[in-house]
Amino acid sequence: MIFSLLISASVLVPSVNINVTQRINAQNSSTLSQTTRTEIKSTIVENRCERVTDRVNNHTRAGENVKDRRARIHQGVINRLEALFTKLDEKGCDTANATANLDTWESMIDGYQDNFNAWLDALHEVQNKVCQENAADYRASLQAVHEKRKLVQDKKREISQYYINTLKPSIRQLRTSCKETE
Repeated sequence: MIFSLLISASVLVPSVNINVTQRINAQNSSTLSQTTRTEIKSTIVENRCERVTDRVNNHTRAGENVKDRRARIHQGVINRLEALFTKLDEKGCDTANATANLDTWESMIDGYQDNFNAWLDALHEVQNKVCQENAADYRASLQAVHEKRKLVQDKKREISQYYINTLKPSIRQLRTSCKETE
């Protein structure tokens, strides 16, 4: 039975480098030395720290790529719209409403960037807390990371909805009103 437990333990948890035999013996003995407990605890903390560090680095890399890609897309849209508004303004059209909507959209994008940076900072804070020897409060920080990620997602959705429901209709209205005045 112990042999099957050793095999299943090594198959189920290959990433944990704890000596399984030592752990089983520790469970079977009624007294466990303080040094063994400390060694097991430090091994668990090291493994958790490595896993969390890898995950944080992966999320950071992927998140930075997404943030940069969205920033390029948003900046391209802003540049095209500003060029359009300049062209329509030269024709004598009133672009004040559409320009105000564009300014609002830009401020929403800036808010998205700020929320995204706050999420990345909170993620790194969790990494620091997990890698400490006494990492009892990292779970609360992890919950804060999830809440900040939700804020980022909500802000992204808000930006898209504002573009679709407010900015695009104001551009359409501007174009039709300019065609009527010509």
